Amino acid sequence: MAPSTPSPGGWVIIVVLAVFALINQFILILRFVIAAKFKLGYGSDDVWAILAFLLLLVNIAVHCWGILQGGTGYPVEELTPGQLTTNLQSDYILTWLTTAMLFCVKVSIICLYRRVFVSRKFRKITEWFGIFAGVHLLATAFASGLRCLPFESVWTLAVDGTTCDNYGLSYVILMSVNVAVDVCLLALPLIMMRDFTFSVRSKAELTVIFSFGAVMVMAAVLRVVYFYGTDSAQGNQ
Repeated sequence: MAPSTPSPGGWVIIVVLAVFALINQFILILRFVIAAKFKLGYGSDDVWAILAFLLLLVNIAVHCWGILQGGTGYPVEELTPGQLTTNLQSDYILTWLTTAMLFCVKVSIICLYRRVFVSRKFRKITEWFGIFAGVHLLATAFASGLRCLPFESVWTLAVDGTTCDNYGLSYVILMSVNVAVDVCLLALPLIMMRDFTFSVRSKAELTVIFSFGAVMVMAAVLRVVYFYGTDSAQGNQ
């Protein structure tokens, strides 16, 4: 039986995600302050950014639930049936939360780009990015939700007629593609700002606004590396 206290790896996840939340909150506040300074006004991208931040907080809460009640980070053989069920339930919920959070981040970034940059070429690029990101995240959602049929077999070990795919591998591939898309998306304004006549300080402040999604991307990377890059996690899958 796994102890009721978090494992060393569990504590790492809690601390790192808490730091991510604080950094993201700081960036979110700076985003509004700098937007006011540049008289950019506020738009739908700000609403999506706030929603993404709220989803990050819920994501952290579910992580803590899985760590504290589900024994995340301990070897599978040390978990009680109840802990294992909670562990797998939290993991299932987190896949949906992460997908929703990243969707909000992408929409926020794309809406902000289209509000700041008026270039037709740039708008066309962001439009195609949005379509690809939407299709990709939809595929991720289906891979998450339909990993096992019937659904309850994801966290219940003894269900008749259960069929499961190699979800761990498919999720890592999908999330890796997602991270690559995010990196490209976050790099787009840096290319555009080369032609701006703003001072170095002004460009740096605008970069802060555009960097909002970077923390979310890092949280997604952490999830892939930790949950699907350790022996104990592989056992849970």
